[in-house]
Amino acid sequence: MNSEFSIRSTGQAAQAWAQEISGMRPPVLFGSQTTSGQIVAQAKEQFKRYFDANMAELTPFVPHQKQSEFKEIAAARFEKIVQASFDQVHSRDNGTIRKSDAHRAVRAANAAAKSTCRELGLLFYGKTTVDWERQVEAASRFSKDNKTQVTQQAYGDAHQALSRYLAAQFENMRRQVPGAKQAAFDQTTKALRTEARTALRNAQEICAINGGKIPASQFQTMIRVLHTTTLDKLINLSQQFTRSNIAPQITKTPAGVTLVRKAPALESLVLEGGGAKGVGNPPALLELSKSGVIGGLKQVVGTSAGALTAACLASGMSANAFQQLMDNTPMRSLAEALPNFDTIYPHVQLKDSSDVNCLARWLISLVGGGKDFSAQKAVAILDQQTSRSVGAFVDAEPHAIAQAVADGHITEQEAARLDAFKGLSDASFAQDRSDKMLTFRDLSVLHKIKPELFKELAVTGYNKTEKRVELFDSANTPDMPVALAGRISMAIPVYFESVVLDRSEYVDGGVGSNLASEMVIDQRADPITKQAVMARTMHMVFDSKGQGFHTLHGRNLEVATPSIGVLDKLTTMVMSAAAGGVDYAKTLKEDSVEIYASGPNVHVVFHGDVGTFDLDANEARKTFAKQMSSMKTLDQIHQRQNQAEAVELPSVSLAIQLLSLEEKRAVLAQGRPLRDDSVNPDNYDVAQELYDHCAHDVAARTVYSADRFNAST
Repeated sequence: MNSEFSIRSTGQAAQAWAQEISGMRPPVLFGSQTTSGQIVAQAKEQFKRYFDANMAELTPFVPHQKQSEFKEIAAARFEKIVQASFDQVHSRDNGTIRKSDAHRAVRAANAAAKSTCRELGLLFYGKTTVDWERQVEAASRFSKDNKTQVTQQAYGDAHQALSRYLAAQFENMRRQVPGAKQAAFDQTTKALRTEARTALRNAQEICAINGGKIPASQFQTMIRVLHTTTLDKLINLSQQFTRSNIAPQITKTPAGVTLVRKAPALESLVLEGGGAKGVGNPPALLELSKSGVIGGLKQVVGTSAGALTAACLASGMSANAFQQLMDNTPMRSLAEALPNFDTIYPHVQLKDSSDVNCLARWLISLVGGGKDFSAQKAVAILDQQTSRSVGAFVDAEPHAIAQAVADGHITEQEAARLDAFKGLSDASFAQDRSDKMLTFRDLSVLHKIKPELFKELAVTGYNKTEKRVELFDSANTPDMPVALAGRISMAIPVYFESVVLDRSEYVDGGVGSNLASEMVIDQRADPITKQAVMARTMHMVFDSKGQGFHTLHGRNLEVATPSIGVLDKLTTMVMSAAAGGVDYAKTLKEDSVEIYASGPNVHVVFHGDVGTFDLDANEARKTFAKQMSSMKTLDQIHQRQNQAEAVELPSVSLAIQLLSLEEKRAVLAQGRPLRDDSVNPDNYDVAQELYDHCAHDVAARTVYSADRFNAST
């Protein structure tokens, strides 16, 4: 099912409601803690417009004889949603309203509308997506049952459902296609329909050859693969034919104004820790890379399994190469010991958990831990892969390094240090690697030489001795080997041996912060700067049996502690004990608030039923996890195409400073604001002010360009 209730158009109704959704950040972090009844009424009116727009989107798919009934039920459902959400928001004695109550109403309305849209689709569909989405949802559960079979009829039903799904997607998308491109668009969609039909017919023929029946698990695999392929084609189709028409919009708020504009390109990626759940990272990154979502990254931050991923990406490894590496590296091998480890890595000191009390060791064994693996091979694998990736660049592009020296970007000494990565062979990694491993300083130098390939890297570790989270990066630990930092960050207490460094014992960074967004977003910065950084930062968090989306779209977490299951409570208790008394429950709460606050820039990574300690997951489970990761990643990319951001600002003049010349021209292209289009008179006033400023700036730029042209001729 779609992760968000939304329409694909970018009209004013959609943008106004998108502002309400994407702007729902915890008031503890952003702005005041109260709002006014006028703002709630405005949100309610925007929701009505948005709801009506969605019903209008469904109307063409409803059979003519059911149109009246459809409209009556839609109107009744709208009233019911409003009564259960906005009408539950009440003023306090001083006339103000808790901002968290308003947030809760907006999110409740959004969730209920999503459910209503699906329900009405089931009741009245002509060409809707619901049947196919139900097939996909059924195929999204891992099954060990190979006895249940389906008949050829299942393929016929799937073909009908997919045909309606494609028809709805194409019709909706076509409204955003310029007239000059519509003929080519229609021809392309016709070919895509034929491809889908052929794929299903071929599968149906295989079923017929096998006596007209096939295992249900095999049928579900076909559905997952076909849906993944379909999503990929829909994304490419949209990128090729539709126009992105997210012109800046502005509305009045008690604290100033809110500017809604096209979301900026991502610059930072924060990866959550999760042990073996990291099996979902490579497929997700591959799809994000192919679609261009993470093409402009400058910095990667990781914890635990996320640290291993971050180190590989930062060292210049492509998403495709990372996928191949993980496919060829059994997860269990990361935990193994390495012959001659002390000779090759004499500077790496590991420590077992013998000082952890027996009760804690026994309790953690109940949740899959308690092994004390040395994970020496993890150090070697990270060292080899990051060094070889850098070595390939150093060998292939010496001119780029020389040019960076000539341009003053790096020093001759920094360039000479990169010679350590020339001509690496297997023999290079069979001898003492002290002073030869890739360091954070090396990565920072490489980022200056080729920023599109190499990224700044930050990894977290928990100092068990000093009881604090520490950040390993080029500023704090420039000479630390990246592989050593990665090994520290993955040192789940008791499960893996800890690392001793400078007389301190280090364990998994996730003990103190499993989603280290604080390493990117400075909470001391002014609100405008903070919002700008957040808009350019993606957080990759694990699904964890639905907890990822539940945290993202659930309750207002600055006033409500996230729910913790019995097993999670046990894990929390033993992790706290094994890590030397850290408040792990507090860590989980803070991570949840970060996820909730990050809103649309959170990407949920699916990993099937593979859990944190499932290093021995069989191939069937890993294959399912990777299929789900790819499919769900594409689903989220598809939903977020033409994504907008909402920026809270004190004045229109400051909003003008943020807009590019192209954005100002887009404001003018929409025409002068009309008072009748604004429910709130204040919104008309700020929209008019924005328009006038844009007109002045564009005219001034035109005169300036003309003067320069005349002067040059």
